[in-house]
Amino acid sequence: MDPEIPNLVGGTLIGIVTSSLFVMFLLVGFSLLFGFPKLRKSGGKTMIVRGLEEAIGGTDVFLPPNAPRGPADQLDTPELQELKRAWHAPGGWARLTVVNNNYIGIFYVGTAFLFFLLAGVLALVMRVQLALPLMGVLPQETYNQFFTMHGTLMMFLFAVPMMEAIGILLLPQMLAARDLPFPRLSAYAFWAYFIGGLCFFVAIFFGLAPSGGWFIYPPLTSITYSPGINADFWLLGIGFIEISAIAGAIEIL
Repeated sequence: MDPEIPNLVGGTLIGIVTSSLFVMFLLVGFSLLFGFPKLRKSGGKTMIVRGLEEAIGGTDVFLPPNAPRGPADQLDTPELQELKRAWHAPGGWARLTVVNNNYIGIFYVGTAFLFFLLAGVLALVMRVQLALPLMGVLPQETYNQFFTMHGTLMMFLFAVPMMEAIGILLLPQMLAARDLPFPRLSAYAFWAYFIGGLCFFVAIFFGLAPSGGWFIYPPLTSITYSPGINADFWLLGIGFIEISAIAGAIEIL
């Protein structure tokens, strides 16, 4: 039997398993992106408020004691109108300016899944290169860049940000709060993460991605083995990502 057949079969099986995991995570991601807004809102009210109103016979439990009582959908006080205006969901391009944790959390989760998918594509290309000797899919330097980019994407752009994204999305709902203490800090953390991650990833298309091992190991990052500015681009992107991580951690704590 050809000694390369086990390697080919193993690479194929790993590719199938990895692809199945990608599909599963994508399905979960789509359910988060498109399912949460429907679950979160029901006729302009949160599901918690709707459930409380139904439990007590349709009376708004958040009105002050001296406020007029009646079916919640028929109340139209100036205070209620002002609250609806202040918390109304923006539309169109204005969604990019939101600071509410519900939207920022969805943006965070969706972007983390995007980077997870991109990292998986890099992994699959590497597996194809390793399926047989001398495949010629990736040159040696490009393979090293793919290897480094895959490790960085999985750790710094998926694993850690995903935990913060879940915290930003779910923590206020667990505390029965409308938002986190510093909503603009949450928005700043996300956009720093999004812009830094994109700037870091597109470097691979210009041959500027680092090739210093899984997590940029010395001495592979020294001027002897990395004489160009590839490692500098890595540090620039990671700088944005770490700023985002610190801002998100402050917001959650």
